[in-house]
Amino acid sequence: MAVTVELRGQQEVNHATACDDAERIYRYLQYRGVLAGARPEVPQQETVMLPFAAGEIVTAPATGILVQLKQPGEWVSADDVVAEIIDPLTDMVKAVRPTSGGLIYASRRAPFVTLGAEVMKIAGERPFSGGGGLAL
Repeated sequence: MAVTVELRGQQEVNHATACDDAERIYRYLQYRGVLAGARPEVPQQETVMLPFAAGEIVTAPATGILVQLKQPGEWVSADDVVAEIIDPLTDMVKAVRPTSGGLIYASRRAPFVTLGAEVMKIAGERPFSGGGGLAL
C-alpha cells in the first residue's frame, strides 16, 4: 500500500484538524488491516449533484481586508453575508453577498482583495442566466 499524507493548505493548520486527520488515518489503517483493532464502519456520504449552470463566482464589492464568515462545505442562501471587507483607511465594512444560494466549494485565502476580485465559488441548485462560472 502506498500512502500520501496531504498537509492541507496554508491557513488550515490547527490542533483540532490535525487530531481529526490523525484519527482518520489511524482508522483507515485499521480498516485495511495494517493496525490491530476492530474494523471501523465506512461512513456513508451523501452525493450531491449540482448543475453547471448554477455556479456563481462571488466577487469583492470593495477593496480591503477580507474576513471570511462562511467556509467551503457550508450551504448558504442568496443574499446571506458570506464575508466582509474592511477598508483599513476608513474602517468601513462592506458585506459580501452571493446572488444565489448553494454550496461553497472554494474560497480565497489571501487576506487582501481588490474591487472585483474573486472571493469564493458557490455551486447552486438552480441554473440561472449567467451561471456556470464553476470552471473560471
